[in-house]
Parts: sequence; C-alpha cells; structure tokens
Amino acid sequence: MSDDGALKLESEINESGTRLRPVGRIMQSNAGAMWREATALLGQRPETPVTLDLEGVEQSDSAGAAFVMHLRELCAEEDRSFEVLNVGPSVRHFLDVVQEDDLSTPDWPPEPDSFFVQVGNATLRTASDVRTIVAFIGGLALSLFQAIVHPSRLRWRDTFYYMERVGADALPIMSLISILVGLILAFLGYNQLNKVGADVFVADGVAYGMARVFGPLMVAILCAGRSGSAFAAEIGTMKVSEEVDAMDIMALDRARFLVVPKVIALILMMPILTLYSDLGGMVGGFLVSVIGFKIPGTVYIQRSVQVLTIWTVCSGLVKSVVFAMVVAAVGCLRGLQTRQGAKAVGEVTTSAVVSGLFLIVVVEGIFSVVYHYLGL
Repeated sequence: MSDDGALKLESEINESGTRLRPVGRIMQSNAGAMWREATALLGQRPETPVTLDLEGVEQSDSAGAAFVMHLRELCAEEDRSFEVLNVGPSVRHFLDVVQEDDLSTPDWPPEPDSFFVQVGNATLRTASDVRTIVAFIGGLALSLFQAIVHPSRLRWRDTFYYMERVGADALPIMSLISILVGLILAFLGYNQLNKVGADVFVADGVAYGMARVFGPLMVAILCAGRSGSAFAAEIGTMKVSEEVDAMDIMALDRARFLVVPKVIALILMMPILTLYSDLGGMVGGFLVSVIGFKIPGTVYIQRSVQVLTIWTVCSGLVKSVVFAMVVAAVGCLRGLQTRQGAKAVGEVTTSAVVSGLFLIVVVEGIFSVVYHYLGL
C-alpha cells in the first residue's frame, strides 16, 4: 500500500476530453498538490468533457470527496460535462455523509466591504460603546449616591485596602517624579528668566505650575498607569474566571462590590497625592534654585507662598477629583468589558491605560479653557 506521499495524478488529454486518474491514497496531507495540478490540467482543454477515474485510489478521507466536488463545481461553472468512474467505498462514504456546501472553499481574499457598509458598522460599534458607557455611568452614579446616603452599605474594608494601594504604595514613585518635574520646571524657568534678570521668579513658576497643572496632571498619569491598569486587570481576571457572572446570578450589584470601593478610594487619595506632588515639585525647584542658581532660600520660600493662593491650590484639587473619577471609572469599565480568552486581560489593561491617558488630556484641556474664560 502506498504511503501518504505516494499520491500521483495520471492524466490523458486529447480532443475528446480530459481524463484524470488519481493513484494512491488521497489524504489531507497530500491532496493540495493534486488539487492544483488537476485545476491546471482542466484549463488546457476548456469546454471539453471531464472524466475522473477513481479506480487507482486505495484509500481516501474527506479530502477525496472534496476533490470530487471541486472538479464538479469547476465543470458546472464552465458548462462542461463531468463523469466519475469506479468510485470506491471510501470516497463514496464521504460523498454520501458530507454536505457539499461544507466542503466548498470560500473565495480568498474576501471581497472588502463597501464604504457605506464600513461606515454603518463603525456607527453601530460607536452607538453600542456609547450605550455601554452611559449605562455604566448611570449605574455608578446611582451606586455612589446610595453609598453617600447610606455609608454603612459601603464596603469600607475594601475601600481602605484600595486607599492603601493607590495612596501609600504610590508615594515612592510619586516623590521621585514630583521632584524631577520641579527640577525640570526650575531649569526651564531659569533659562528664560535669566535673560531679563528675573531669576527670583523661578519660584513663582515652579509653585504655580505644580499647583495648577503639573501636580494633578502627573498624579493622574501615574494613577492611570498604576491604579487604572490594576483595576482593569483585577476585574478582567474575575470576568475571565466567571466570578462576575456568578455575582450576577446571585443578584449582587457588581457596581457596589467591584467599582464603588475603587472609585471612592481614588477620589479620596488623589487630592492628597496631588498636595504631596505639589510639595515635592517645589522641593525639587528649591534645591535647584538655591544650590544651582544661588537664589536665597528665604526669597524662594517667600515668592512661593505669595503665589500660592487658596484658589491656585484648590483649582488643582478640583482637577484631581475629576481625574480620579475618570481613571477609576475607565479602569473598572474596561475590566467589565473583558471577553474570554488568554489575551483578554492584557488587552483590557492596555485599553484602560490608553483610554485613561487620553481622557486625562481631554479633561485637562477642558479645564484650561474653562479657567481661562472664567478668569480663574
């Protein structure tokens, strides 16, 4: 008996037609070459009858039946007669039990969708995303309202746990980043102010920049990378392991148990982290100005205190609260959108970070425009 690789296709082509005779075992591992050779042979004598003689086939699987159906389709498309001779039991078995539609091969590459179909699909996806986001925001707002009205219903143990994770655990990296940002602001300010002999105003720029923009912005970016991704990965893992579905079956509010503690923890901790970041940035600017630029320390502190009005500090804290809601909500939403599969958790974690950073920049731009036109 021949092995899988011994299959060959004998052919006889003349004016009366094309006669094909496979010899050997037709298996999935070797049928591809015969398939292509037979297609090429049919093209040599178009519009002539085709005869397929299966007497030499020793054994066949579904590939043999698919081969017969393929030739039948080609002949039908070209309006050519097709005849099969000496069908063995193995091929006949598959021809009887396998549907012809199951063995037909789709066109490749597939026809691209038209422009209007693509626009329609994109619109439907966008509408579905908007509907999901609105439903999530509504459920989250209701859960937060219930937590405020009935504080005893809030899961305080989980809230304190997440406060530690997003707050205390972030202090080392927050300190380093804040001091470096203050150092950079001091260098940038000095390079410009030194040209007009206004070196002392470096303190004003560092203090105002950290309190108004860079403090809350740096904290929000770090929280999006640390906390937002952690929230998405945690909930995503629960979704993949079907723990979230089990909560739904038990009629437990997923927002109350999974989302609200994280959102409240970040709302409470991000303003504190912002104040800490502001202080760290001013310390970095102080070290550079006093040690590197020889600005008197008392003058630097006096200028910093003078520029730090109540509203300057509070304007950054207002931003931090909004940033906290955005980062926590996006991280939890992406986690709840996790699908099944090995890559799902990684995908939603990446999506949470990217979406969080994008929304942070958008919100910062909105605040800048509003503050400017309100004269704040």
